[in-house]
Amino acid sequence: MKIVNKIIQFFYFIIVIYISTIISGCAGIFGTSRNVTFITKQDSVKVVAYPNFDIGGDSIVVPMHGNKGTVKLKDKMKYYTIKEEKKGYETKSIYVNVNNLNAWKLLDMLVPLSCDVYLLSGAGSTTVNNPAGGTTVQEGHLFPFALYGGTFGWAMIFFGHWATYNKEYALPELQHALPVGHTLLDTNRRADSSKKVYVKNVAINISKDSMVEYYYQSPEDYNKHKSYKKEYIGDAYTVKHSIYRDSLNDYLMRWNYIDTNKGFFSFVYKKSCYIRCTVEGITINTIGSKTVFNLRSDWKLYGVTGDKEIYKTKLTGLSEMRNFYITDYTVGTLMTDALTEALAQFLDLDTVSKCLASHTANMKAMNDWDTLKFSDSGMVKSLQEAVKAVVTVKTPEGHGSGCIVSHDGYIVTNYHVIAEDTSDEVKIITSDGDSLKAKYIRSNTSYDLALLKIEKAGNYKFFSPNLSAEINVGTEVYAIGTPTDIELGQTMTRGIISSKRKIGDRILIQTDVSVNPGNSGGGLVDDKGVLQGIVNASLIRWGVQGISFAIPAHYIQDALKIKFVQR
Repeated sequence: MKIVNKIIQFFYFIIVIYISTIISGCAGIFGTSRNVTFITKQDSVKVVAYPNFDIGGDSIVVPMHGNKGTVKLKDKMKYYTIKEEKKGYETKSIYVNVNNLNAWKLLDMLVPLSCDVYLLSGAGSTTVNNPAGGTTVQEGHLFPFALYGGTFGWAMIFFGHWATYNKEYALPELQHALPVGHTLLDTNRRADSSKKVYVKNVAINISKDSMVEYYYQSPEDYNKHKSYKKEYIGDAYTVKHSIYRDSLNDYLMRWNYIDTNKGFFSFVYKKSCYIRCTVEGITINTIGSKTVFNLRSDWKLYGVTGDKEIYKTKLTGLSEMRNFYITDYTVGTLMTDALTEALAQFLDLDTVSKCLASHTANMKAMNDWDTLKFSDSGMVKSLQEAVKAVVTVKTPEGHGSGCIVSHDGYIVTNYHVIAEDTSDEVKIITSDGDSLKAKYIRSNTSYDLALLKIEKAGNYKFFSPNLSAEINVGTEVYAIGTPTDIELGQTMTRGIISSKRKIGDRILIQTDVSVNPGNSGGGLVDDKGVLQGIVNASLIRWGVQGISFAIPAHYIQDALKIKFVQR
């Protein structure tokens, strides 16, 4: 019987402890989470709760009914990021923290406090007189619960969370998304009938008053042009060759406007049009913590000639709306956004599309050229004299070579030698070491040929080109030019015509003459000093020795509209 009584007492003790723990640990048991209601300003808003990143957990999509939705958030997360999304509106996020006192925690404190008051007041015990004399204190049935509740209750206040979330949160109103730039995806892909096109140069030429910043309170104010502050920033700013050309050409490559063929002949005899852009003004629109760049720019389309545009217009490009921090990266990204959007506009213009599809538009400038007539009277007649008819063509980007083709100083060179719009800075270094200014006359990218003229009057040694289309394989030839370094001007190397290569509807002369960077535009001559071709390229950069190419001299007439009068 004693064993049974001990077992009963043990289970009674366990039940007392269990009940005491429950009634004094409400926050740890029932107060671990809270149903929270979110109210949006608009209907059909998607609300997502993202848990504390440091703790981890899955995001929760709040089930919305109209503009209200309720979800259970866990106190242990400390905070959630609440994100609002709606198509056509700017996304917004807020943080909700556990900053309200957890009511269950008050109950956790009230239970042990009540138990202690019950015990101290003696309400849980009675005094009984013994028959033998004296008295005995008898505890009531609630005494064990009060004793253990008062003891364990104070320990349980260390469990559970003291703070919880608000019952309800009113989310901020979403603003209409800012107008963004052109859709820069496959919608801009080149039509099969259109010519290839590339961006040759992006210049920046901004006056002091053409760089301005506007400040707006909200996107609505921006759309209504209601700024609260305007200020001019910076001085005049000019860059002849900016870094943005490569970024725009990357887009053109994606849109199939640029040949992605990386073969050796991919750059020879280009029939592409090209574009020049000049940024003339920048407006920085600051909308809260976000920024939109607005670029005003001048766009010109050129055909195979570089002296006159086929079409020109002025456009405004908008960047995407971005969080703005003053770094070179963010400025560059916003500039690229706006320029790419303007480029997409330019390509979508009907006039530009027609120009790219028209052969006659591509050759339009050539029709306005006057035919230049050069006599062969006084031309070089030996290899020794031929050296004096070859010059070094120096530009800010590097150097190449050139061939004088008239007594008054007209020079034929490769277009790619002067291609980066540096015609106003071209210098000519003669065989005598004189440095002379030269002006750009005309060019034809289709043939990779350009024509310059020495500004200083003089009677120069010059070539008379071979106007025959016949190319004799095995003929001994000499390359004259400035390989690698300007100090090596008028270097002569010898070889033979190895072959002739057909590229499209045209021919290149293949030779084993040693050719290096800097030889481009120089002369390929025979043993009598007759100009057989204009040195164009070699395979050195491809790891191949002894193979180089020249543009046949008879192409000069058609490419640059020159008439050589030969006696």
